[in-house]
Amino acid sequence: MKKKKESQMRKLAGLFMMILCLTAGCGKEEALPEEGTQQSVIEKAEQEQPAEEIEEAVEKAEEELSAKLTNTVKEAYGNDEITLLTKESNDVHFVIPGNQHAEDKINEFFADRNAAFEDTIELYTDVVETAYEAWEATEDAGEWKTYELGRKYSVKRLDEQMICIVEDSYVNAGTDRTSNVRVSYNFDTWTGSRLSLEEVADHLDEIRAESVQYMGEVLLEEEYQEILKQDYANHLEDVLTDSTWYTDEEGFHIICNEGIIASEKEGILEFVLPYDEADVVDEVYLPEE
Repeated sequence: MKKKKESQMRKLAGLFMMILCLTAGCGKEEALPEEGTQQSVIEKAEQEQPAEEIEEAVEKAEEELSAKLTNTVKEAYGNDEITLLTKESNDVHFVIPGNQHAEDKINEFFADRNAAFEDTIELYTDVVETAYEAWEATEDAGEWKTYELGRKYSVKRLDEQMICIVEDSYVNAGTDRTSNVRVSYNFDTWTGSRLSLEEVADHLDEIRAESVQYMGEVLLEEEYQEILKQDYANHLEDVLTDSTWYTDEEGFHIICNEGIIASEKEGILEFVLPYDEADVVDEVYLPEE
């Protein structure tokens, strides 16, 4: 709890300093405005700063911690006669008031992810064009099946302790089977750094052991019996990695991607380890009640 309070105090201090610098002028030996509302600070600054700068400062101060997801856009690649490939994606942008460093750091991370996705699209387009040429040259090839590629973000947690984003990706190489992968990106809101499992776990070995035990108990339920691989128990330890977990108000989520413990056609499985059943997440990263 002490760490959480210290983090909140640092953030509040940073926000206060930002407002003070932008509205009153940093580095000037002037008395602080008399006790009162934010309006008194603005009136003091109007004598020396342009109105647009003051307005910008006020807007920034009034912003709230947020993650803005753009609408999912689907684009088609090909020619007038046929669609070779479709691409589906969205973007996410963060606002962290009073902490420009963390805001920039996280937004740069996703800008890099978006650039990598565009590189994948370019590479995949070349592969599809080659596949299409081969299809055209084949007699009785049947109907061309459009290739599909997608990547979508969703926000799972957004508060002063953690930001948790899940990325769902899929690919279909012109077949009846679409392959799906789900990964997570978890950040410390104050520092903007991506968090590893070891940093969030109260004890790394304990969280791994608790996760395996919990999944093992859940998978004994009847609904799972017909979809599990015969040796699934030997692969439970392979499920939890630095990219397959996130936290929210419900608990510690474990993402199990296709083909690890069940057949690929069953899709992605997800398990939730409630906080009240296992004390495995460091207190500083627990959601506030």
